[in-house]
Amino acid sequence: AQQDIVIVGIDESSLKQIGRWPWKRSIHATLLNRLTDAGAKVVVLDIILSEPDRSNPAGDRVMADAVRRNGRVILPLVSDVFEGRPSGESLPVAEIADAAASIAQISLQLDLDGVLRQVPLRAGFGAARHDTFAVSVLRRIEPDGWGTKANLPGEANPKRIAYSRDWVSDHFYFIPFAGPPGHFRTVPYIDVLRGDIAPGELAGKIVLVGATASSLTDQYPTPAGGASAMAGIEVHANILQGLREGIEIRAVTQAVQVAVAIVVILVLMLSYLWLTPRMSLLVTIAIAAAAITGSATIF
Repeated sequence: AQQDIVIVGIDESSLKQIGRWPWKRSIHATLLNRLTDAGAKVVVLDIILSEPDRSNPAGDRVMADAVRRNGRVILPLVSDVFEGRPSGESLPVAEIADAAASIAQISLQLDLDGVLRQVPLRAGFGAARHDTFAVSVLRRIEPDGWGTKANLPGEANPKRIAYSRDWVSDHFYFIPFAGPPGHFRTVPYIDVLRGDIAPGELAGKIVLVGATASSLTDQYPTPAGGASAMAGIEVHANILQGLREGIEIRAVTQAVQVAVAIVVILVLMLSYLWLTPRMSLLVTIAIAAAAITGSATIF
């Protein structure tokens, strides 16, 4: 894991000490002020702020002031859902959104087997016009290399999710996981809030703030996790590191898959036709072993 990426986790200990979720906007504002004073390079705040704080209307203003004071905060955008289908985009409260450095979409879409392997780098309602967290960070800290949409890696092929023709995703990027869950340096939210973390440990760091407590359900099965799920905020950290390192995993094209399948079947059938049963069995075992070893080696 890259040493300048730090996760501030909303973990179980923070929930026990601060209280049940959701927390007041003033608490998040205090955390942001701590990160501002510490000199964090950029702050990703993976906390949904799409509804006004009706119990404490002043909280929105306090939060907006903290976001504006920092000047480097990236906030999330999510899809509005009506009867189980995306019906629009849900932005942060206008007062807070106006103070943010940028707004990013946080779409994480599982494969058909329920495992998270790839992520759309751009998505949105009606058009894929919003960057994901990682790209938004890179556009801010490395503007020369990430200044345009054209240089995004991943498959440039706009797709619409099965249950809605209006939510469009593009530039699907296979996530090169740096390690299993917990691989990135993570500090508890409560420790930063209380000032227990020395400012020098956060100075110049890319700080990602988000839920790591399993009770908040922002957890995903990944190829790197085995039986353990990975927090969504750490998934974004993996995407960020992969993009910074220029890693791009590509799927074999359909044509190559078909060609390999045909060659394998032809070799098998010809061995059954021309060779003895014993030799045909050996050929079958050899081809199976070659397919597994070849796939692993190419990957």
